[in-house]
Amino acid sequence: MHRTLITAIGLFLVSAQLKAAESPQVLADQFVTLLRYEEQYFKYREQCIATQRTVSPSALVAKNPDYFGGIRPGQKNWQVLVAAYEDYFQEACSRPSKSEFLGALSASYAKALSTQQLKAAIAFYSSPTGLALISAHRTATAAVYETWTSINGKHLTEATARFQGEVVRLVQSK
Repeated sequence: MHRTLITAIGLFLVSAQLKAAESPQVLADQFVTLLRYEEQYFKYREQCIATQRTVSPSALVAKNPDYFGGIRPGQKNWQVLVAAYEDYFQEACSRPSKSEFLGALSASYAKALSTQQLKAAIAFYSSPTGLALISAHRTATAAVYETWTSINGKHLTEATARFQGEVVRLVQSK
């Protein structure tokens, strides 16, 4: 009787572990890993920083000399201001964190797809064709980020200067 109870408990624990391993969330985590979304997260973060760098403090001052309260290139505090500006964008681009980014993707897949769909997707993307699609997707994503940075960078300085001009007008009209 004692041995039967231990065997039953053991089978229950193994069954519970197998069920947990097949839960939508666990499968979604595997799917996100398989699709290499971690790489996309790092590309996203790089793109964020690259876009922000297209709007240099010098470019902002060229559009509006009082953008930084009158601090201009060559002045005493200019290098400190440039360093603070870089720190600002590093911080601004640090969120979502990698775990927040991957967790949001994984939760979305777990909610949108059934266990069977996730298993089928994992099987497909583990195949040669699926792996080729993952590689092609990475290449396409990199191209999109490059285009985004280029196009966005051309317009961001002007948009930022217009916004700063509006702020100045609002302050003056108080």
